[in-house]
Amino acid sequence: AESGVRVSVNDMIIKALAMAMVKYPKWNTTFHEDRLEGHDSINIGVAIALEAGLIVPALIGVQNMSLMDVANASKDLGARARGEGGSLTQEELTAGTFSTSNLGMFGTDTFAAIIVPPQAGILAVGAVKPTPVVMDDEIVVRQIMNATISADHRVGDGAEAAILLNEVKDNLQRPLRLIL
Repeated sequence: AESGVRVSVNDMIIKALAMAMVKYPKWNTTFHEDRLEGHDSINIGVAIALEAGLIVPALIGVQNMSLMDVANASKDLGARARGEGGSLTQEELTAGTFSTSNLGMFGTDTFAAIIVPPQAGILAVGAVKPTPVVMDDEIVVRQIMNATISADHRVGDGAEAAILLNEVKDNLQRPLRLIL
């Protein structure tokens, strides 16, 4: 990358989620004053742990970003969340429609994340770990990452959330989708 920014697993997760939300736009929704409000812009919240506590600013318009754009925007968002190089905008702090929380860097395998109101849901991802799996009647080691989804059932039921999660998985298992 010309900018020197490297694409992280988290960047790939954000891009895969945004692509899934383009395919299933009902999840690009927030809940306001007892009604669902759909949005054109896919704004993915990124959970960031700070000494003062957790914040979840959003990357705005991820549906229009390349994977490298996501990487650059994500690094910038994280830096500004930590008070480096500017501050977060009101839009970044309030316009999220769906979030991600990645505890993989802490070695966490699986967890259930809590939805950030008024968003439609949150994707929780754990550490990527070498795991024995059976393929073609043989045990092989593959890099496995567990993901769970918490969804507002006013937007869609568990089966519909599972369809979104499966699309995210398919996008991550076919990384060329993320760059084409």
